[in-house]
Amino acid sequence: MKQQVWILFFLAVPLCSSVQVHNATVNGDVTLSPVGISTVRSVVWKFGIDKVAEFDPSFSEDVKIFGNYRGRTTLDKETGSITISKLTLEDSGTFSVEVDSVLMPDLYRLEVHEAVNNVDIRKADSSNSLCELLCEAKTSSGEASLNYVWIKNGQFLSHESHLTVSKSDLSHSYTCNASNPVSWKITTVKAKEICKAPNRWLIPVVVVLASIGVIGIGAVGWRLYQNRDSKPDDDPAVNGTGAGSNRDTGAPNGESGGLVDKSTV
Repeated sequence: MKQQVWILFFLAVPLCSSVQVHNATVNGDVTLSPVGISTVRSVVWKFGIDKVAEFDPSFSEDVKIFGNYRGRTTLDKETGSITISKLTLEDSGTFSVEVDSVLMPDLYRLEVHEAVNNVDIRKADSSNSLCELLCEAKTSSGEASLNYVWIKNGQFLSHESHLTVSKSDLSHSYTCNASNPVSWKITTVKAKEICKAPNRWLIPVVVVLASIGVIGIGAVGWRLYQNRDSKPDDDPAVNGTGAGSNRDTGAPNGESGGLVDKSTV
């Protein structure tokens, strides 16, 4: 009977456990506290299977901090809470705690996020009747998975990163709010200004086509110049066959091809 009671107890523990989610910012800090515990005698915090911090007065009055948590983690001996600072993305994960040698059923899920630092709205596409706006947000390391909210005149429009605007609504201003659990940024634009601006990809395309045109014209000009230099010289004066020539190529051998002085004949 006693054995059955213990079995039922261990089966019930997972059903009573819960996961507490804590969101924090890169380079920020977070405090994790044992649930339902006011005072502790000994406490051990773990990240997965690795120890983070430990205090057991049976062995030492000093708090032990392990691994890369050294220098940025403190443990409260009375409450069993730990505070971790200088957080990085690698700190995201699940923590557990043992109080007085008993593993607590609750788990602590830490999610570390980068703060949103830039939001931009540009034209993605347009037609005769519609214009599509695209909201792009970035963090310090680049693109991020964020939540988007489009608003016009205080009215919610969409949760998507893009928004389709009809030509009749181009006179309105549109606001995009990009956020994650720890930060948010907003930007507002006039749709008329964005939708009538040329697509950004057109600029490099025009530059490339212009460069190709210049190169082509230069190649043709160079080819014509080369052909001109290699063309035989047909100037009669140079070839000696014109009226100004001093010799007659049709004269017999040994005779002068020059003009005859009629006064001596």
